[in-house]
Amino acid sequence: MDGATHEPLLKISVSFRNPENMRQGGSVMWAPGEPHELMIPSSTSVNIQVRAEGYRPSEQIGVGPLSPGETQDMTVSLQRQANPSPVGEQVQ
Repeated sequence: MDGATHEPLLKISVSFRNPENMRQGGSVMWAPGEPHELMIPSSTSVNIQVRAEGYRPSEQIGVGPLSPGETQDMTVSLQRQANPSPVGEQVQ
């Protein structure tokens, strides 16, 4: 969600990695109207990072091992990126 307006973001990317085996992981992209569920193997820890165009990426969020069938709801607030200064313009 947008950290200032609390509105849902239209398109997000979620990256996930097993902190104990960095070769286990991947990323998914969600468009508006799609369910936002990320299924991971039970008894596995993951680090999650959320991104959206025009926003700073979230910090990595650690999710501990879940039992089979257990779910965890999560809302991630992203902050807009500051607009870069045009080339040649001095920032004071």
